[in-house]
Amino acid sequence: HEGSVEYAVQDGVGFIQGSKDEPIITDEDVNQGSLGDCYLIAGMAAVAKADPKAIADAVQDHGDGTYTVTLFDKDGKKVVQRLDSQVPMSGGNVKYAQSENTNSDGQAEMWPQMIEKAYANMGGGYGPIEGGFPGDAVQAITGVKNDRVYAGSEDEDVLLSRLNTEIEDNSALTAWTRGKDSTDDDVKKLMDEYDVYANHAYSFRSVDAETKMVSMRNPWGSSHPKPMSIDIFKQIYPWVDVNDLSKGS
Repeated sequence: HEGSVEYAVQDGVGFIQGSKDEPIITDEDVNQGSLGDCYLIAGMAAVAKADPKAIADAVQDHGDGTYTVTLFDKDGKKVVQRLDSQVPMSGGNVKYAQSENTNSDGQAEMWPQMIEKAYANMGGGYGPIEGGFPGDAVQAITGVKNDRVYAGSEDEDVLLSRLNTEIEDNSALTAWTRGKDSTDDDVKKLMDEYDVYANHAYSFRSVDAETKMVSMRNPWGSSHPKPMSIDIFKQIYPWVDVNDLSKGS
């Protein structure tokens, strides 16, 4: 990936109130580009939904085209980076993490690009951060470790109650699917039916305890899965990462 990437300054500001935004920071701000870091983008979206302030705390816009990004390493120690606005571009367009939001001056919303850039710096470049677990990405952004739930083996009602409670408590919730080779044919059919992709991470849009329906967000910003019942969910998504952001870093 590194060899085919050109770096250019993207004119932008840290945060922009988009047409889909109620608070200025939401999960709709961040979309995956052509890098295989769906887990990181899903993690960003989950944090933005659960605790927008955590995103605001992570990215400081200095107003001069530079940003200070504060992430956490695997030991929970803060890693503070001062970054410029150069990001991977292709044909004049942002190649990797991006936001649909622009302001009246045509400037882009930069926080997704800056978190991805800082995370890539920690990981040794953009190429090396392809593939990973969304709960680990949430930990890198917030400093809060994740609790992994093996959804496939949980009782449906217990799982539904847990997911509902965690969302109400503003935990950052993410889930992911198996690779094609390790998914049986019945589950593949369900994934096709509900527009879910193999070997892909997702964040949660909603969990409805009354209807027992779950709605997920694709980090692409499009091709979102159809809402599904909890029994379908646990067949498609074997694992859920829960980062309880109320614990703090």
